Amino acid sequence: MWREVGEADREFLQRLDASLCDWLHAVDGLPDGQRVVLVDMQARAREQAYRSAWPQARCLVVEQVEGGQSLPVGRIWYARTADALHLIDISMLPERRGQGVGGACLKRLIGEAAAAGLAVTLNVAADNPARRLYARLGFRCVTQRPPHLQMRLEPSDTHAPH
Repeated sequence: MWREVGEADREFLQRLDASLCDWLHAVDGLPDGQRVVLVDMQARAREQAYRSAWPQARCLVVEQVEGGQSLPVGRIWYARTADALHLIDISMLPERRGQGVGGACLKRLIGEAAAAGLAVTLNVAADNPARRLYARLGFRCVTQRPPHLQMRLEPSDTHAPH
């Protein structure tokens, strides 16, 4: 379902990153070449911020099998600390959102945490629809720092049915 990011993933990651840049649609008259440069700049800045805050972070490509072929459909960043697996970011291509792919990734992460006796933590924008998924999986809000919430699933809750 997921694997380490490799050089061959560059085009896919550019497409995924572009799908996350909704603000680009508001910039009228911007040539495609400049759009690509802006998306790449934002992606590099995001990766640098993640690696700075979480030096031990893993970046993985999420795949789905279709017609006997594994296709990249998303990306997940997470880091292990002494007491938790922290979900840094999870992103899916727009056409894959709402189909259970992200939920399956989260369940796998929760399973890894449970096996190690760790909590799972994440930060999410208060208006992000993914909050409902996190709540269904048992995450509880532990801190509010508008516009974000910090959520946590305790190790004792990871064995609950989801």
